[in-house]
Amino acid sequence: MKIAFLFPGQGSQVPGMGKSLYETYPQIKEHFEEANQILGFDIKNKIFYGTETELKETKVTQPAIFIVSSAIFKLISMLHPSLIKQCCYLAGHSLGEYSALHAAGAFDFQTALKLVEYRSLFMQESCEKFSGTMAAILGIEKSDLQKLCEECGDAHNPCEMVNFNAPGQIVVAGGKNAIQSLLEKVKKFPNAKGIGLNVSGAFHSSLMNEAAFKMKEVLFKSQIQDIKVPVITNCDALATMIGKEVKEKLAQQINHPVLWQDTIEKMIEEGVELFIEIGPGKVLTGLLRKIDRKKSVLNVEDPLSLKNLLEKQCA
Repeated sequence: MKIAFLFPGQGSQVPGMGKSLYETYPQIKEHFEEANQILGFDIKNKIFYGTETELKETKVTQPAIFIVSSAIFKLISMLHPSLIKQCCYLAGHSLGEYSALHAAGAFDFQTALKLVEYRSLFMQESCEKFSGTMAAILGIEKSDLQKLCEECGDAHNPCEMVNFNAPGQIVVAGGKNAIQSLLEKVKKFPNAKGIGLNVSGAFHSSLMNEAAFKMKEVLFKSQIQDIKVPVITNCDALATMIGKEVKEKLAQQINHPVLWQDTIEKMIEEGVELFIEIGPGKVLTGLLRKIDRKKSVLNVEDPLSLKNLLEKQCA
């Protein structure tokens, strides 16, 4: 069976994520302690006991999700190594791409976590400098939505399509006024719906240009290895295995759209039969079912879902 591992991004965080796994499996306790040492503060405490508001802050959210996702992957690797050997592709949504690349061996845990920390800080700076937001738009064709974005935005107050998540679901990002104007126009479309997202900035839009530039400088000074299992990257939905290409694409990802539907369809075309979402929440599981309901998908975020995976795959 061809298996693909998927890793969630920002927005999947929930207070207490990973805590039950930490308490159940002592094998990953060292993972969280190492994360504290790398970052220089007690992020484990924020992950397990922080409020929803604390976890929403970009500079906390991104390292937290990466730490939990990579801990779960490490646990699966220990408990069912043959399952890892069946993996043919990996992919991660936005921040999750770092989790996917770490799982594929592009960089070790310390390097990955420091890169995520830089990414979160640069993006947080852009959020504070440029007031932006995001919204999910349902039930509008891409061409029609593009026209609305052009009507509502301009160079100083952009309105851009940034996440192509599933059929009929596109996320837009940009200046707060532009996004609000778009949401008003969406109401005039029959069967369409616009939902403002509870985020701190306009991720993957041109308002993140400075963050992308700074991140590129950091990435090109970092050790990123070639990998043996391809990662389908967000910015182009193509298989990537070369370290230098990984650097380029991770930089592009910050201020370019996430082609998630294309990413999943690419893996389906390549014969992937089972998708496994690793990390907090079931966002990617839900999106996959909208893209292709016939494909099998499991998620792992706690002891019960981990047990379910192991029982099904060991049967």
